[in-house]
Amino acid sequence: MNELRTTCPGCGKPVVFCGSFSMSSICDACGTIVVRPDYGHPLTGQGLAARTGGQTDWKANSGETPAQQQNFATSGTIPPPTGNDSPLEFGMRGIYQGHSFEIRGVVRLEHDAGGFWDEWYLLFDDGRWGWLAEVQQHFYLTFAVDLKKAATIPSFDKIRLEERFLLRPGEPPMTVIEKGCGRPLGARGEIPYALAPRKVYQYADLSGPGGRFATIDFEETPPSLYFGRSVALGDLHLPHKPEDLGHEPRHVEAVNADCPNCRHSLTLRIPHKTVRVGCTACGAILDAAEGRLQLVRTIAGASKPRLPLGAKGPLFGVQYTVVGYLKRCLKSDASEAWDEYLLYDSHVGYRWLTASDEKWYFVQTVPAGNVELQGKNVLYDGKTFRWHEQDIALVSCVLGEFYWKVDRGEQIWMTDYIRPPEMLSREITHGGPDTGEISWSRAVFLSVKTIEQAFGLQPTLPRPASVAPSLPSSFRWLYVWWAAMVGLTILAGIFFQFHHRCQQVFHKTYSLPVAPQAVGQAGKADVQPNLANGDFGGGAAACGEEGPLFFSEPFEVRDHENIEVRLRSSNTNFWLGVDGDLVDEQSGVVQEFSLPMEYYEGVSDGESWTEGSREASAYLSALPAGQYTLRIVGHHEPPNVPLSFEVGVYENVARTQHLLVALAGVSLIPGIVLALQLSSAYLRRQR
Repeated sequence: MNELRTTCPGCGKPVVFCGSFSMSSICDACGTIVVRPDYGHPLTGQGLAARTGGQTDWKANSGETPAQQQNFATSGTIPPPTGNDSPLEFGMRGIYQGHSFEIRGVVRLEHDAGGFWDEWYLLFDDGRWGWLAEVQQHFYLTFAVDLKKAATIPSFDKIRLEERFLLRPGEPPMTVIEKGCGRPLGARGEIPYALAPRKVYQYADLSGPGGRFATIDFEETPPSLYFGRSVALGDLHLPHKPEDLGHEPRHVEAVNADCPNCRHSLTLRIPHKTVRVGCTACGAILDAAEGRLQLVRTIAGASKPRLPLGAKGPLFGVQYTVVGYLKRCLKSDASEAWDEYLLYDSHVGYRWLTASDEKWYFVQTVPAGNVELQGKNVLYDGKTFRWHEQDIALVSCVLGEFYWKVDRGEQIWMTDYIRPPEMLSREITHGGPDTGEISWSRAVFLSVKTIEQAFGLQPTLPRPASVAPSLPSSFRWLYVWWAAMVGLTILAGIFFQFHHRCQQVFHKTYSLPVAPQAVGQAGKADVQPNLANGDFGGGAAACGEEGPLFFSEPFEVRDHENIEVRLRSSNTNFWLGVDGDLVDEQSGVVQEFSLPMEYYEGVSDGESWTEGSREASAYLSALPAGQYTLRIVGHHEPPNVPLSFEVGVYENVARTQHLLVALAGVSLIPGIVLALQLSSAYLRRQR
């Protein structure tokens, strides 16, 4: 690897530039930031290295004399990052996608919320360089992208959270998940830009599906774009054994410190990551960013968490330690409160346990780019989560250690989506007037017994008195039974539909004459009806006060078969009423039925219309087998127009109503239970 050597302007110690893209190098002895004076674009390398294809041997080709090397500038001093249990180290070597690299530098940056992250500068054997960002045991590797091949990027003031961009051709859209400002806290080694210790760097982070990740750096105009993805340490093939490192892995010990408000001794279990502390004795909120506890505010009446701080327990194969406790409540209703426990493990980082109404959830963040908004619902991991509720949450109590400047009254805008037994939550926080962050998390229900066994709690925790919306329903067995019964009922209905073979046992056409009172006035009261087509097959017809009365010839009905009587007419603009009886010739048992029918048509304002139907039917209960006679009486309107109609009798008729009644019967109890659950969910939302 080519090297450029100079002396530190602060202490005279040697300072080395190994990378052809390196612009700053921090003196290991005094922390002075030494900056090359002849470097071009600090972020893309459009300077000496870029003009020579990135292969410049600076010692041989730069032409610098010792006197010229004294012109190296300095932008101040900066301490090295300290107190870190990161698995990464300066000088460590690894391999990514077949190319070896060396870690040549690191910058620690503080964001608006008070937490920090590390950015490791990697030099690859193919001449490239990249950033490996480390955020709470999550790693993101990105490389500079040619702006000519990237999308147009708006200014920092105009870019918005959740805005989507097509950054590169052929890539899916990326979502803005964070917009903020970074301030250098510490650095070591070489840096590919002119590092200034008090400078504020504006940035925006974007997330995309499949672990895609991008950062927009607004240091220059136009801004710089870095594109890559989240990676695991295994993807980098870094040394992980003590003999590979040449020393034992770093381990940060817990420290004790006194609360400046009440002098109570506090144990800081992760002091190298702790930014804020809540005193477990007096509830005071303390700042730990300067290496010592400083009072931020006093709060009376600290809550007592059910899980004690410092408790250890295994969850999903990881031994977590409870390091912090928050109590949150809704801004709209302070009585709607829940507990949040911050868990920590040095290998996997932070996780959360939440407890609401004695129901526990294990919570971890998920990449925002893997969540797709679909109207009010979201799609994640191939599953649809439905919108549940949206509100503003406030912090009301802070105990233990936290990685950001948490404070009482801190607000988050949260939206919950459920798909039992899982829940997705979107949280929006604002670190400043024009900065903020969107985070997505996935919560999985844990039973009270699981929590008790994991953390060895005695006495036991209270049991939940109700079922939360995101929990599997305790009536799930009922719904399974209901689904099975509905399926069996439908299959039975289909079977009987095909099994019933509708058979006609009687059919006849009748005519109703002009009513006697419509023929004329006096002397014309008696008018006998005509038989249809002049023949009723021996059936009798008479005219009484109720209208013409017709009798059919006997016909045979089989044993216990459903009976349907159908009525049909081809007339128009009429009303017809038929009252009938089915008479058992042997027993004299009578089965009555009534069939009204009407049909009208016409033209109104140039448009034709119809009303009613030319067909009607009535269903009778199953009858004993035997010979039956049909007796009917007909009435019609208008009475001065003759009307003909057909009567048919059918047996073994299947009815859809039977299937619907059966479905309603098996759905009654599940329907009541579901209505009660929906009512309960609605009332919770109203509160």
